[in-house]
Amino acid sequence: MKTDLLRFVLAAVLSTFSPMLFAQGRGGPQGPQVISPEVKEGNVTFRILAAKAQSVKLSGGDMPGVGQGKDLVKGTNDVWEVTVENVKPGYYRYNFNVDGVAVIDPRNPATSESNNNTWSLVAVPGAEFMDTQQVPHGAVSEVTYYSTSLKRFRRMHVYTPPG
Repeated sequence: MKTDLLRFVLAAVLSTFSPMLFAQGRGGPQGPQVISPEVKEGNVTFRILAAKAQSVKLSGGDMPGVGQGKDLVKGTNDVWEVTVENVKPGYYRYNFNVDGVAVIDPRNPATSESNNNTWSLVAVPGAEFMDTQQVPHGAVSEVTYYSTSLKRFRRMHVYTPPG
């Protein structure tokens, strides 16, 4: 009985951790570390790890110079990359199109919802009215309500000024 239990535990441990142990020599179990987006002096570099992709495009209708698509170039370690230069300060929505499938940036936790779509969101600092400053702040509350015209629940944000 003890031998069977020991074999079971050993098999479970090995099946869980052996792929990680053997993958360490190839850059770890998740591949190379990717930073995206990377904002430096008005230039924004977008990267995505897509080992088997044939083509990757950056889409972002509200980002100048991107429009409906800008091709990424496949570099070393299966990381695709493109840099958009001279981006004015602001917040911009974008996504990747990997072989015809729209995906958000897996390395960027900032997202923006628009109708039935979710976009990745990048902030380019430099506009005084948008950058975080040491001033009194109000509160933003999220409210869910039922829309009778759409016949579904909706979400809205309500800003309450400080004081």
